[in-house]
Amino acid sequence: MKEGTTSDADIPPLEMFPMFHWWHPWRKERCDNENNHYRMMGSLASEELARRYYSTKVFVFGGKKVFCAKDVRPDFKFWDENNKRIVLNDLPLQERIKEFGEFPIATSFERNQPRLLITALDIAEGVTVTFDSYKKEDGTMKTTYFPGRKYGYTKKGVDANNNNNKSKNNYEADFDPIVIKYEDGIEIEHVMASGTLPEYYDPKIISNRKFWDGGLLSNTPLKELLESHREYWMNVENKDEAPDLDVYVVNLHPSSIDINNSLSYYDEIKDRNNDIIYGDRTYSEQYSASVIADYAEFIKELKHLALNHIKEDNDKEAFEKEIENLKTREAENTSYMDGRQKKYEDILRGRFKITKMLRIERKYNPNTSTSFKGGDITSKTIEEMIKEGENDATIEIFHNGS
Repeated sequence: MKEGTTSDADIPPLEMFPMFHWWHPWRKERCDNENNHYRMMGSLASEELARRYYSTKVFVFGGKKVFCAKDVRPDFKFWDENNKRIVLNDLPLQERIKEFGEFPIATSFERNQPRLLITALDIAEGVTVTFDSYKKEDGTMKTTYFPGRKYGYTKKGVDANNNNNKSKNNYEADFDPIVIKYEDGIEIEHVMASGTLPEYYDPKIISNRKFWDGGLLSNTPLKELLESHREYWMNVENKDEAPDLDVYVVNLHPSSIDINNSLSYYDEIKDRNNDIIYGDRTYSEQYSASVIADYAEFIKELKHLALNHIKEDNDKEAFEKEIENLKTREAENTSYMDGRQKKYEDILRGRFKITKMLRIERKYNPNTSTSFKGGDITSKTIEEMIKEGENDATIEIFHNGS
């Protein structure tokens, strides 16, 4: 580990904490009267919980290595003196990331290399955009998406979602797709865009598009993973079916807590709110993918069933021909939602099963969890979380991984 690259370089060592007024309740040399006073005040945090809370608070608001203040922007719209925005400078964080990663990042299936998918939010379109370390079917590295995709296309100002205008032509885009090229691979700017929290950072501009953190819509991007997996095997490898997939979700935000955990204090309420907002939200996506896979399998079985009950070869050939013609028919409902004209065969191609869905989740511990934990990258906390994560993964895999 290089000197000065951890958060500890911006935080006073624990032995110096007693010199600060905020550490007064945890000072060892307090007299008995003070001890009783703090006990009577209520549920005083443990020393470890206080260490995490104040270490991160000092780091976030006073550190220079990662969370470096850029400027304070007053409100010139309502002239509300309390409505000031503190904008952080992400260059220190960017430099830290570059020290531990080699950019650009370009990988390939042929070289047996893992695939990196990074998501960010296109602010104007309000959709999640995926940057990919694998090449597309034409051999280039790029991300392509379509304006108006979120709620269907518009054509010449006509709302494609208006049922009175649900004609075939309304599905056709009246404008070009948005294409973001990164010829050499994923760059640091794509990584930074994926973590650009709107409250604290200016938008990241890539190819004249403005981006925020992809976690605003898809903090656990299962949908983007499934779409990218299917797209690669259909378009790049030109296969009708994609390999089945084992998915492992690592959730740093506990999805549930013990009902007896009281949320009395502001930090506890804020902490639980963050866990719910930024936690795993992939259950509905997993269900939808499973239902589609079952429907595709059902259609295949119906075809086999029909062929088994047709006796004459000529009738079988006629049936096969009708099936092929049916597959080329336009799929009205998915075209309406997606904005691109699809055929039934497009829906069936590239389908696969999620053969395993394993969630490794951080357990909620009221003695160590604070609302600042998302920014707690102190060495001590990282070491403890690695041990906890290994233990959680071992237990989950042992019980549910087989």
